[in-house]
Amino acid sequence: MIRGLAALEVCLGHLRGFFLVDYGQTSGSLVTKLFYTITGLHHQAVMIFFVLSGFLVGGSVIRAHERGSWSWNGYLLRRLCRLWIVIVPALTACSDAMRQYPDVARFAFQSGRIASAQKDRLSARRFFETASNMGSGGAMNALGLLYVNGNGVPKDYAEARKWYEKAVAADYSPALTNIGLLYRHGWGVPQDYVEARKWYEKGVAAGQTGAMSNLGYLYEKGWGVSQDYAEARKWYEKAVDAGQPYATNNIGWLYQNGLGVTQDYAEARKLYEKAADAGLPQAMGNLGWLYQNGLGVSQDYAEARKWYEKAAALAEPAAMNNLGWLYQNGRGTSQDLSEARKWYEKAADAGNERAKDNLRKLPQRN
Repeated sequence: MIRGLAALEVCLGHLRGFFLVDYGQTSGSLVTKLFYTITGLHHQAVMIFFVLSGFLVGGSVIRAHERGSWSWNGYLLRRLCRLWIVIVPALTACSDAMRQYPDVARFAFQSGRIASAQKDRLSARRFFETASNMGSGGAMNALGLLYVNGNGVPKDYAEARKWYEKAVAADYSPALTNIGLLYRHGWGVPQDYVEARKWYEKGVAAGQTGAMSNLGYLYEKGWGVSQDYAEARKWYEKAVDAGQPYATNNIGWLYQNGLGVTQDYAEARKLYEKAADAGLPQAMGNLGWLYQNGLGVSQDYAEARKWYEKAAALAEPAAMNNLGWLYQNGRGTSQDLSEARKWYEKAADAGNERAKDNLRKLPQRN
């Protein structure tokens, strides 16, 4: 029953995204906010669904082993059938919708999102461009993201900014936060924290939770504002109330380091676990750091490695670097300088400065 409800929640979330505008483009009434909050829990529902599915699948595998009837061929056939029975109709439905309603921007936009999820960047770009030509702010923002990350196109911050600005002009409020990020990082524009703050505040006014979290980060660091941990925490808490996992992780960081609050590793761990459960790789890496250093928990390198590996699988650079350190020093695993180098290189390629330094100092052989 719980798995069925989780699946229903996922369906509702996708249907809302397919047929309705984003929350920032609504009236923001109490009923609307309640509806969008309920249907916005589909990411959490996905995790519940797969955890329960894993439990049920694992149980069937164990029982098959006990009966002596287990086989890889049968298992893979059943898994593939269950996946493709769902995927093929979904893709067919999107294609049919595009053919029947070629002038509906939302269908083209959703097709782009599907292509992007399948790592088909060229098709994603084509669909997003089609939807953008029909006035879809979401597609304009998505094109901006493609150019920021260099997915299917050359990385081009100026082009990204152009598309974000078009999205803002089309009343797509998430693009406000993305323009703020360009100014915060100095991507294609002079780095300007005051300008970043201006765009984040516009995003906050439009109800964007990412803008709340990013505004809090400026206050935490004292970038473009006077450093104020209480103000940072206030904005993080607003973002948390709106379901933003990044902000949950950031409050955990305040507790870990005693920034504006009494240092409390147990509270930090609780918040990191909550953000990690929501799929945030930074929180997974932070949990690994607590276990590596015995902060509020018994020092446990194997547990640290587990969390670093989860974060590294989601391309978290700091976790890759820390995983390399475990291999270099034989903590929680056998010492392996080749494996250490591999993880340092991955982290360095992602821009982690500590990993670059660790690579320079790494001995050539065990």
